Amino acid sequence: MGVLKTNYFMPTCELVEERLECYNISQKELSERLKISEKHISKLLNNQVLLTIEMAMALEQVIGLNHEILMNYETKYRSFLEKNKIIEELEKEDLEEIEREFQLNFLLQKKWINVSKGDTLAEKVYELLNFFGVRSIDILKEMYLPKISNYAFKEDGFKTEPLLVWIRKCEIESRKQTVGKFDKYKFEENVEKISALITETDVDLFDKIKTLCNESGVYFVMQEAVPNSKVRGAVTWIGNNPIIQISLRYSSNDHFWFAFFHEVGHILLHIKKKQNMIDHDMSDVTIQIEKEADEYSINKIINKDKYEQFIGKMDYKKTSIIDFAKENNIHPGILVGRLQHDGEIPWERFADLKIRYKWTTSN
Repeated sequence: MGVLKTNYFMPTCELVEERLECYNISQKELSERLKISEKHISKLLNNQVLLTIEMAMALEQVIGLNHEILMNYETKYRSFLEKNKIIEELEKEDLEEIEREFQLNFLLQKKWINVSKGDTLAEKVYELLNFFGVRSIDILKEMYLPKISNYAFKEDGFKTEPLLVWIRKCEIESRKQTVGKFDKYKFEENVEKISALITETDVDLFDKIKTLCNESGVYFVMQEAVPNSKVRGAVTWIGNNPIIQISLRYSSNDHFWFAFFHEVGHILLHIKKKQNMIDHDMSDVTIQIEKEADEYSINKIINKDKYEQFIGKMDYKKTSIIDFAKENNIHPGILVGRLQHDGEIPWERFADLKIRYKWTTSN
């Protein structure tokens, strides 16, 4: 069965006219009762002027319609007109291309935007604009493209629009958190506390990290990557507060910790630049600040000298990996990931030692 939709919302003036007929009050009499020109009354009843609070209160005295109800209805009617105006403009756009580029079906599936049954594609794109908090696609790109213009790496084949969606979703989620002024020194202290959590395997771990980040004025958001964004993590800003954003790409603890400390490295090493850092997987890291963030992350997770001593022995039995991890207060899956990345062992070997995470449907 189809869904019946109407593209009509009754103007407030029709409510007033119905009550005038009920009370048998003419336009001329209403003018006399309110001491307002009959010309202005005519414009009001023909929807040519906006209903003001003063007029609504005056009408309440004459026809008994509560002024708050009248104003609420007027607001809804004007919103209806404005929405239709925007949708009419959107219908001039290539809506199918926008739907495809911005992964609209993914947003609907995840319920990141809300639509009603029977909504047109233009109405869905209107909700996309609401998601971004902008009036048009041009403004959307104008507002968000600068966030990725400097540090989004095209070598990984990402698409810009899905990345913009992911950044915006992280921004929305971060605003649910309460943080004070960013304190770099407090953050450094709390990073040490976070480092002590590296062996934990329960998902409560992420709430503990968020708490420690928030205490030092840093937002922390875990958010599933939008298809084709191919994003690993990012640091962006709300005012003077950094946001660490992690996509949990590859869904394993070794990738999580590397991505997390990589973003921490950006904040602690490159804070003066206050730039947005959007990180993708790259086979050849040539940008200096990315090298620095990588180096920070690697050394934060596993002591460089001890790691080199371990690989020097070339003793890659599972028991040896577990023993080294225990001695150095890391999870064995993290060591496995490092060995795989460095080409010391094949990618599939000891993958069972890693912790795997999965996004739930409630995300």
